[in-house]
Amino acid sequence: MLAALPVWPTTKAILAYCWAERRVLAKHGVAPLVLLMGIDTYGAFSDLEIKEEVWQAITSLLALFIYAPLLVTWYRTVAFGEQEANRRAAFSFGQLEGAVIMVNILVTIVILLALLPLGAFVLLGGAIFGSMSELAGQIASVVFAIPAAFAWFVIFTRLSVALAFAAAGRHATIRETWRVTAPFGLAMTFVHVCLGLIVGGGWGVVAIVVLGGMTLAGIPLDGDDVSPAAQMVVALLSTLFEMTYFIVTTTLFGVVYRRLSTQETTWPSLLPKEALSPSL
Repeated sequence: MLAALPVWPTTKAILAYCWAERRVLAKHGVAPLVLLMGIDTYGAFSDLEIKEEVWQAITSLLALFIYAPLLVTWYRTVAFGEQEANRRAAFSFGQLEGAVIMVNILVTIVILLALLPLGAFVLLGGAIFGSMSELAGQIASVVFAIPAAFAWFVIFTRLSVALAFAAAGRHATIRETWRVTAPFGLAMTFVHVCLGLIVGGGWGVVAIVVLGGMTLAGIPLDGDDVSPAAQMVVALLSTLFEMTYFIVTTTLFGVVYRRLSTQETTWPSLLPKEALSPSL
């Protein structure tokens, strides 16, 4: 199963591909970055009289719409070739974007529901061993949480391929997506973990350098004295990390869609990339 999608070669190929297509990212990523930073600026400089949780829910929903054009463009570029990015506007919203949003919401609902039995599994394990002693219960909860968290991440990774189907103009149900991704399930998850660690570690270093420099310069980053400029720097770093993570994982899901739709048997096949015919 892992041989069908070797983890480290796939991870390296995805990162190399994203770097090779950085001009596409620059063209189609500017508008989402500006819009997201505009929302953060509004939140930082306006006196909002709503709860922070409500504002986060609103911004998350807006981000779903803002990211949709970029993600559709990137999915189709991975699946069909760079001509897809060239023919699409820098920022557009249409039927494909709407389909991706609806599938995204559906997948989110499913993976949230998956937390219920997995959470019950952890609680049950903790309760059984907790009857022996409090310490045993705490240790058991941690031990049971590890496979539960991994199982949830597998579900999240495999079902996210449905977004690539939607971006390609093809419908795939949750059940169908789960079935067709079975050959790549574990390998996809390990690649997803590798990409997350690399992207998170890279931007973590950047954040330490930038925010550490601001701290040394005497610029407060938290508390009542935090400056709006510092808030914007933190928001920019967070947004760039989020966008980078979305792009590399979108590439992964697009690659699996491409493998499923074209029956490619060699890997890595992204570099050099052969243009395929869109399904629309």
